[in-house]
Amino acid sequence: MGTPLRRIYMGFAQKLETKQGIASIQRQYLPLGKVGGKPAWLNPEIPVTVTQAACPVCKLPMSFVCQLYSSAAPEHAFHRYLYVFVCQNKDCQAHNSGRNFKVFRCQLPRENKFFLSDRRLSYDVDGDVPDPCFNAETFAKLCNVCGINAKKLCAKCNSTWYCDRSHQAIDWHEGHKLNCGKPELVDKDFKSKALLLEYGMTMEDDEVSDSESDADDDDDDDDSEEEEGDDVDELTKKVKNLLNKYDDKNAINELNELEESERDTLFRRFRRTLGYNPQQIIRYDRGGKPLLATDHSIKPTEVPNCHCGAVRQFEFQLTPYLISVLNFDSIGLDFATVLVYTCSDFCKIENDGYAEEYVFKQDYKEVDADAATLGSKVEE
Repeated sequence: MGTPLRRIYMGFAQKLETKQGIASIQRQYLPLGKVGGKPAWLNPEIPVTVTQAACPVCKLPMSFVCQLYSSAAPEHAFHRYLYVFVCQNKDCQAHNSGRNFKVFRCQLPRENKFFLSDRRLSYDVDGDVPDPCFNAETFAKLCNVCGINAKKLCAKCNSTWYCDRSHQAIDWHEGHKLNCGKPELVDKDFKSKALLLEYGMTMEDDEVSDSESDADDDDDDDDSEEEEGDDVDELTKKVKNLLNKYDDKNAINELNELEESERDTLFRRFRRTLGYNPQQIIRYDRGGKPLLATDHSIKPTEVPNCHCGAVRQFEFQLTPYLISVLNFDSIGLDFATVLVYTCSDFCKIENDGYAEEYVFKQDYKEVDADAATLGSKVEE
C-alpha cells in the first residue's frame, strides 16, 4: 500500500480588477482571505490597537500583510481569522528572527452581533450592500491610513481618525492638508501609499505525503527548465529567482558551493514543492508540519506555549512569492519562509478580542544563534 496522503491548502493572491472583486473583500462578506490594504476586522468593536501592532524595534505601526479565515471546532471559534502584520522598515528585520512580523487570532461564535447568524452574505446573491450589522456607536474608529484602532482625532476637522501621530503626518502630506474640513473634497476611494498592495485571495487544495522522496539534482534541473515556458509571467520568474538565491545578496555561488560540500535536502524539497505551484503565497496545514526552506539554518525547535498553557501547533506559512506580490524586495524585506503557530486548543480570547500568536522566520543564511531572536516575542 502507498503512503497515505494528507490534504493541505494553498493560498493565491487575486487581483481586484472588477467591482465584484473589490466589494467581496469587505468585512460583511467574511472573505476567505485578503492580502494588503486594510484589515477586514472580525470584531470591529475592539480591533488591533497601535500598541499591539507596534514594531518591537522601531515602535512604529506595522503594516497589514494578509488575513486568513479558518474556522475551528469549538463554538466560540465558529468564525476565526488570523491576521499577519510586518514592519516595512528593513532595519528592523534580523536573520532567522520573526521580530518584524506579528500574527493575531480573533474568534467569534456563530451567534454574534457583528454578522448574520442564519447565512453568510454573498456578493453574487446580495450584491454590493452596506454592512447590515454596522453600528456607528459601538464600532471602533479606524485609522484613515492603515485601518487599525484609532484614538487620535484631527483637531482641525474633528472627523478624521488616526492610530498615532506618525500616520497623521503621512495622511497630512498625502492630501488631508488640502481637504481637511472640506468633506466634499475627500476621495472616498483614497488609499495611502503606506499600505501594501491590495489583493483578494483564493484557495486551492493539494495532497502531499510526509514521506515524499527527494528527487535527484538532475530532476530538479529538469523541472526548472520545464517551468521556463513562455506562459510563465513576470512574477513567476521573479519567485523562481527568489527560490534559487541563498541569501539577501543573491549569492548564487555561495549556494552552489554549499550544495557541493553538503547536501541541503530541505532546500531542494522546498524549491521543488513550491515549483509545482510557484504563485502560492500561503501553505495552510493546521496541525501538520511546515515546509522548511533549508537544512543549514535554525529550525523552530522551541515554540512557546499559548498564554492559556496549551501547546501551539503549526497552522500556515508564507512563501517567497509573497515578496514579489507585495514588492517587499523593493524595500529590502526578505525571508525564506515565515511560519505561524497558533493555540492548539483555540482558547477563548477575552472580550472576543485579538490574541497574539507565534511567528518563526527562517532565512537561508545561517547566523550565530546567540545573535538571532527565535521567532516573534509573544507577551504571555
